[in-house]
Amino acid sequence: MRNAPVRSAYLIALVIVVGILGSRLGAIPEASAAVNCCHHAFVLSDIQPHPGELVVVTGIVTDQYGTGQLGVQVTYSDTTLTSKNATSDSRGVFQIAFTTPQTPSGSVVSFTLSMHDAMTGWRATATDSYAINQVSGDVPVLYFDQATGGRGAYVRLESPSLPAVIYIGGGYELDFLHGVNQLDAATTAFLDFLSNSGFNVLAPVRWFSPDYPSFPLVLGALLKYGFLITRVYLLGWSAGGVAAAWALTNDVNRIFSLAVIMDAELDGPSEANTRTPTSVFTTAQSAGKVTIPHLLIWGENDPGNFSVQKAAKWVAHASPGTVRLDALPYSHAWLGTNAERLVREDIATFFATGFPGTNMALDTPLGNYTERIRIVTNLRLSNITYDPSVKILNVTASATSGDFGSINIIVPVTLFAGEPIVMLGSNVLRPAVYEDAGNYYVFFTLIGMPYTQVILVGGEDTIPEVPSALVLIALTLGVTLCAVRVKRPRAFAFFDAATQRPARP
Repeated sequence: MRNAPVRSAYLIALVIVVGILGSRLGAIPEASAAVNCCHHAFVLSDIQPHPGELVVVTGIVTDQYGTGQLGVQVTYSDTTLTSKNATSDSRGVFQIAFTTPQTPSGSVVSFTLSMHDAMTGWRATATDSYAINQVSGDVPVLYFDQATGGRGAYVRLESPSLPAVIYIGGGYELDFLHGVNQLDAATTAFLDFLSNSGFNVLAPVRWFSPDYPSFPLVLGALLKYGFLITRVYLLGWSAGGVAAAWALTNDVNRIFSLAVIMDAELDGPSEANTRTPTSVFTTAQSAGKVTIPHLLIWGENDPGNFSVQKAAKWVAHASPGTVRLDALPYSHAWLGTNAERLVREDIATFFATGFPGTNMALDTPLGNYTERIRIVTNLRLSNITYDPSVKILNVTASATSGDFGSINIIVPVTLFAGEPIVMLGSNVLRPAVYEDAGNYYVFFTLIGMPYTQVILVGGEDTIPEVPSALVLIALTLGVTLCAVRVKRPRAFAFFDAATQRPARP
């Protein structure tokens, strides 16, 4: 299967990251005492085959960073007396092919997959079963991290020529990171959208990680080396965003090409007694390790440790030009809300273009030294000037099509007088702001009709605030503004041009 196109039908995945294998798969207890050398993943092309169907198992044995392990002995055996052996290659990949027996429809075949690394003594064994059906039926199954997971995963791999998106959903209601069943109708519709947009898509359910969430790297290695999909993208939301962020900051093999992190804890866990190491939740400090283009999408009303200011801390530590932060009008959960269209467009556009936005710099003389203002945006900006006499940045933003625009500004604190404020015409808003010892990080989004708009950015001591009713863009400009306000929260409202009144989203 490695050198052939990926099946257009659902591929049924059984992915196991080894630690202490759980009872869900009836794992052999010896795995818990084995040398912890490896993680592994394997895919069965069909878990409900018809009699006499060829089944190809493509798998990979890696360490927790997705590095392939050479020479691991793999044995498949089942109750029909089928027995096959394989050895992992230099990338950790192995293949096993067998033909299902000519047994009556409805027969259940139990199988065992065991792995042994003679160099280290590492062993892992897992068992499961599948049904023989008269008509082949593809039922998505995905096992991973310590044998959690199971049926209900989304596995739709169409062709190795298409990029693959690994979507890691949320779940952090107990004292460790875990995955709840995210594949409700709204999630499935979103995953269908990704698949129909030209991506291979894989989304696990019921994952959990009491220690380090290695499985995104192992899943990525499986797709990249096992199925020869050269472009693998990572998308994680909430607890899945935590797992994605940890994987990105530990992607020593450069498995991922692009990534999106959404509404994650990047600067500390919300659960005080979490069994997952705190370092998994504090990746903002390590954002500079991520060299691939990536996008942060956040609900402007996300609370506490999920707040947009925490996301801004990631931007503060990221390498220049690698990231953009978009604050959108929702509060943590976005599936099924009016903001979903914006999120879909944002993700699809980013994965299609492959870069977070245009990066610009404005060097500003200030006495005997020069300060630099940096801007990242997906809009066209012109007339970028800074007036030191009033400490205001002037920008003209233009858009001819599309509804969504984002601007990130990093400006030295010496260039603004007070907390940053954004002015559009005579209307003022407070953007999402993060401040460190040297800079302000200013984030705002524009949502509405095509426009050309002059934007002023300065401090609250030089730009007076007007009544909140005027925060909406003037109707004559044809723009609806996403008012992002972190320190002084307020309800978000779209401006309805038909009624000329604010309308609830």
